[in-house]
Amino acid sequence: MIETNNSKVIFINDGLINIAERTRKYYDLLIGEILSDHIVRWHTFYLSENLKEILVDDVITGDNITLDEWRKHGTQ
Repeated sequence: MIETNNSKVIFINDGLINIAERTRKYYDLLIGEILSDHIVRWHTFYLSENLKEILVDDVITGDNITLDEWRKHGTQ
């Protein structure tokens, strides 16, 4: 699909950021597809600074959920 659309997979990281209602800092990692005129975001993950916690930006609710919760949503 990516080759058919002449697009490329992208990974974007803005370094350590603060997330509201969280005390730790997180690395944000946007994974998506870049097309000629726009970027499509597939997922945004947040990795804690010590790399022991992974959150996922739930695009439906706008909440940051745990990786386990995100995986459970995917099986429903």
